[in-house]
Amino acid sequence: MRTSWVLFFLPVLATPRLCAGDHENSCICKFALAGAPGGILGEGVLAAVHGYASGNPRIIDSLMTEALTLGAQLGLETLNTDIIMAATNNLALI
Repeated sequence: MRTSWVLFFLPVLATPRLCAGDHENSCICKFALAGAPGGILGEGVLAAVHGYASGNPRIIDSLMTEALTLGAQLGLETLNTDIIMAATNNLALI
């Protein structure tokens, strides 16, 4: 996992709520722009992120940044729901 992908999940200026489909497209688009491989997100990851963030783009970006950082530190090739839970705990979202 390349740590440069983390840079694409910086907080956005506007904070309208995103529906699950919008969130998924946003994350996938950011990964594609960063040159990430297609299989970087495991099953259920996007749904877990959207659930914890309640559609808030700033929280989504913070959560994904934390998850990518943890994944890079652990040398993971694919993020899973356990990493999302750890990132959520680190950010005190639950």
